[in-house]
Amino acid sequence: MIAANKFSAEERLVIILALSPYVAPEVCDVFNSNKKLLLLSKACRSSEGIMLLPTVQTALFLLAGDDVDKRVKSMLLFDTTHTFYKESIIHIGPTEGNEPAYNGVISITPTYRDLLIHGEYRPPRFSSEFPAHLLTTKLEWEDLILMPTTSETLNDVKVTLKQYEKLFNEWNMSNIMRPGCRILFYGDSGQGKTLTASLLGKLLKRPVYRVDIAATVSKYVGETNQRLEALFNTAENKDWILFFDEGDSMLGQRSKSGEGSNSHYANQEVAFLLQRIETFNGIIVVATNLRSNIDYAFQRRFDASAQFKALDFERQKQVWERFWPKKHISMEGLDIDTLIGRYPLSPASIINVIRRVAAHVSEQELKTVPPAMLVRFVQDEDYKFKGTAGFS
Repeated sequence: MIAANKFSAEERLVIILALSPYVAPEVCDVFNSNKKLLLLSKACRSSEGIMLLPTVQTALFLLAGDDVDKRVKSMLLFDTTHTFYKESIIHIGPTEGNEPAYNGVISITPTYRDLLIHGEYRPPRFSSEFPAHLLTTKLEWEDLILMPTTSETLNDVKVTLKQYEKLFNEWNMSNIMRPGCRILFYGDSGQGKTLTASLLGKLLKRPVYRVDIAATVSKYVGETNQRLEALFNTAENKDWILFFDEGDSMLGQRSKSGEGSNSHYANQEVAFLLQRIETFNGIIVVATNLRSNIDYAFQRRFDASAQFKALDFERQKQVWERFWPKKHISMEGLDIDTLIGRYPLSPASIINVIRRVAAHVSEQELKTVPPAMLVRFVQDEDYKFKGTAGFS
């Protein structure tokens, strides 16, 4: 990584300082013998006493001393145009009150900490800098039951993703192709959008991270954009898939001018996210229950989209039969056809019913399912979604 980026001695010094609290915290003990370095570092209390942590000011003093011209040039290492920021390698901690921003502690970001210490990228932990959870599934493509038109569209999406690298690099089509790929999944809740995102990760052998949109939104002006920027910087160049579930909550229709300052800042956040998603060089999947909820300016920027339609009678029956634990519970005496006709459910709702049935049958050590029990569970799922189109 150092060689690929052609980092200079000055840049390597910054990385060493940022990494030192993890691998050699005693390195900063020498600051005690230098009054300026002691003043420019930050004290942190630990179980073993006081530990000194390097700040941007520490790095600038080591790099430039009292040479103002050299100090100004060294400041560029912490600029937003530098690789440290663009690839989220170095993190600058917060400061209090009117403290200068350069008083913030410098540290290596978790992704690069693992790369430099362990020699490999490790799954990042959920944090304010990376508000996303790893999304996994034990299911396979044959477990995903869809309407034929949805399956056909998804096949196009799979071909697009599988051939992207070849077309972009080997076929030299970068002049008419943008970096990365943006995909929209839309349709009723519970029809398989999240499962499809997980399966795409399996297909491409890439981890899928489900972004916690609520954790990115802040009431403070500008902080939402900072969190989003940190998220994208961390994911950049990592071959990860970012999955924005309920994406319309952030990519919804923008307010018209004159609707107040809150709307103005919300529009700024939508515009920022729109621009950042468009320039991201990885794969982004956005899921929504209603396509019309997504801002039109973003809709037209998707490279592919797939509509997840509600299943017909036959395919709902396939879901019941595929996931029913036949080895342990008999379906004998259950009128599944009548239930489907009266209470059409999504695949997710059907699976919820099967889980509840299995739990109660196991608890009561039954051989068969009482029809009244099954009907009650089906009615519960039907009640959740009846009259709530677009509910998630």
